[in-house]
Amino acid sequence: MKKIILALIVFYQTISFAQNEENRTVVVEIDGREQSFVLNKPSKISIADREYPITIKMNPFSVFNQAHLRFNYPSNYHVSYEKINFLAKSWNIEGNDSLIMVQDYGVLMSEEDFLKTLTDEFKTMKADVKESTSELQTKKTVLKGRKLQIKLGNLTLHQDIFLIPRETQMSILIIQDMLSDDGKHSNEYNNLRKTLEQTLLVESN
Repeated sequence: MKKIILALIVFYQTISFAQNEENRTVVVEIDGREQSFVLNKPSKISIADREYPITIKMNPFSVFNQAHLRFNYPSNYHVSYEKINFLAKSWNIEGNDSLIMVQDYGVLMSEEDFLKTLTDEFKTMKADVKESTSELQTKKTVLKGRKLQIKLGNLTLHQDIFLIPRETQMSILIIQDMLSDDGKHSNEYNNLRKTLEQTLLVESN
């Protein structure tokens, strides 16, 4: 259990994965012939000895569909996956200030036990942890969970934690933000919450 919980600890140093889309390129292959294009830049593509105008744009959203959860997230977020052990898998979907963590467990845990273990681990890092209720209202359901504010030195993390049981298994959805010095959420977090409210689906077994 401790190894699983430790995998949820995201340290307070954030890494920017944003890329300069002006310089991003894609390769289009037609009938075995490849052509390279710069995103969002008007160009021409050759097909059967004729040229056609083309502009390739990045879809602003990608779709996550794992652990019986389906939702949209910004395409510029970085996605990583880890198999913690034979009972647990983890996905991190990271922006600049906010991230989504999805955990898939082959066992059930109570919310009380999960949060106690998690907060105890934060406290070993000499963090001040405050806990309250949290809610995420989607088009299909209302998820009820817990909210943590974790003060680590001069930085404060915010986490919304939702445990979603599935008979003998469970999914966990965590939405994390780095609060500003005056305790406000980032615009990235606010937009991410809106996207989840509009697109999140909890799929049955």
